Amino acid sequence: MNSKKWSGIVFALVAGFALLAAGCKDTGKDGKEQAQKKAEPKEDEDWWCKEHGVPEEVCTLCDVKLRAKIQARPQEWCALHKRAKNICFKCDPKLQEKWAQAYRDKYNKEPPEITEPEEVFEKK
Repeated sequence: MNSKKWSGIVFALVAGFALLAAGCKDTGKDGKEQAQKKAEPKEDEDWWCKEHGVPEEVCTLCDVKLRAKIQARPQEWCALHKRAKNICFKCDPKLQEKWAQAYRDKYNKEPPEITEPEEVFEKK
């Protein structure tokens, strides 16, 4: 056999294996969406503090540095409940709805249930 014939056979085999491998993947719309969901972390997990029901960037119950910064500003700190006033649901229950609405506006769905009860907040 000449080298051109061998080249053609090798090329055909490589192309065949490539097509076979491509055929095994789920290329439908759902398959692409599932692959993207697995590859990308859920955006709300990075933005939302599920334990306390507020965005992570304002959660003084989780972020020690932010807590120290806000405690230094007495007008922004609720000394009674040991948290920033903008997330003190005890002093202003309407704040919980405000943050829930911010979540709804951002993700067009209901926020996750708060996983850490108020009583635990006060012990911190």
